[in-house]
Amino acid sequence: MNRRLRVSVLPLCLLLALTPAGLAQVASGAEQSAALPDASEIVARYVEAVGGREAWLAHESRTLKFLFKGPRAQLDITYYISLPDKMIRTVERPDGTVVSSNGFNGEFGWAGVDRDLGARILNRRELAHLVEQVKPYFDPFGPTDFESMESIELAEFNGQDCYKVQLVSKLGLESFRYFDKERGLLVGIEGESIFGNYLLESTTLISDYAEFGGLLLPRKFVFKWPGGLEQTMTIQSADFDKVPDSLFKLPAELEKTPWRQADMTAELLELAAGHVVADIGAGVGVWSVELARRVGPEGQILATEITPNLVREIRSMAAYEGLDNVSPILVGQGTTGLPPQCCDRILLRYVYHEFTNPETMNRGLHRALRPGGLIFVVDGMASGENLKNGRGDHTIRPEVLIKEMVSAGLELVSRKDGWYREHWFNVVLRRPE
Repeated sequence: MNRRLRVSVLPLCLLLALTPAGLAQVASGAEQSAALPDASEIVARYVEAVGGREAWLAHESRTLKFLFKGPRAQLDITYYISLPDKMIRTVERPDGTVVSSNGFNGEFGWAGVDRDLGARILNRRELAHLVEQVKPYFDPFGPTDFESMESIELAEFNGQDCYKVQLVSKLGLESFRYFDKERGLLVGIEGESIFGNYLLESTTLISDYAEFGGLLLPRKFVFKWPGGLEQTMTIQSADFDKVPDSLFKLPAELEKTPWRQADMTAELLELAAGHVVADIGAGVGVWSVELARRVGPEGQILATEITPNLVREIRSMAAYEGLDNVSPILVGQGTTGLPPQCCDRILLRYVYHEFTNPETMNRGLHRALRPGGLIFVVDGMASGENLKNGRGDHTIRPEVLIKEMVSAGLELVSRKDGWYREHWFNVVLRRPE
């Protein structure tokens, strides 16, 4: 479904994997295109401009500290990175409260603190994406890092003449990089990348290069998002070869279970092998593939989304995970896209508040559910004034949600306020026998 991408922090590691949108001016003419350097030459020039590959590989580890500023937050971000592919990222408020953390220890990738999905072991595709994020810090634009590189044109980006290079990652994610024609430095990125259960598009401005440990690193990053949102990150310090290997130990919580929130969700859904489950507003498919594993090969997941690029990512994630029981479905706004009595269970996770026509959607959900089937809804709890129809700032009053769904013929089974997060709630509803 159509959800605002609630981004507070973009990992620095994504900078070499993201793609900005719409700032470049196309330099036309077949003669000019023919004169473009090969993409490999442009990339090689960049690597040399920032110190050369040997300098990048000279340090076994590094600690990078950043100050992040956005319209609603000021945060401290720290990256601990170690050869060949270990990384810890922590995001903290000024008072020391950890907002998020994730890591990779060469075997497992994980989210230690995640405000939306909870602490969990990443799936195989998420792990591959995390490794792609880490690699550029030790071997920028290594020969096996990308599926393809292609020089596109000479274009203007942020007032600079740049070579525009298209790259496709091993995961099939497309990006465009802008390399300053005069200095060879990377000055901008545009495109898309997986972030949690979302597919993000942004424009990144890169500037203020300075020497750190024999490397020329950009000190400032400006992220531009659709809707005019702008955020910045600036390097505060960079230390080298001081990261202990013990830092990359798997969090104790994840040694007990790979994903506690998924366990709790499966329990409330009374999920069983062979169930057919609809994942409404499935994002890039993180929950879809987890549910698919839990219902087994005899079950099926119907993963709905309203944009083709998200449907594409759901299909890609399921294929990467080796699951053939996930069926991505492109739907229109205000429709479920589900046939009558197709589902034993339905999951609506932080999407109900976006329904533009809840009455029609609820009738469709009731129709899609088999008699006795369950619907599990998680959403943000609306409060305060200036709410419209019980909704506001991508939240909804639980009483409003329950009333609307019961009006469609569903029965309330349970309600829990403060579920997982203080301002979240969940409800379980059933279609009567």
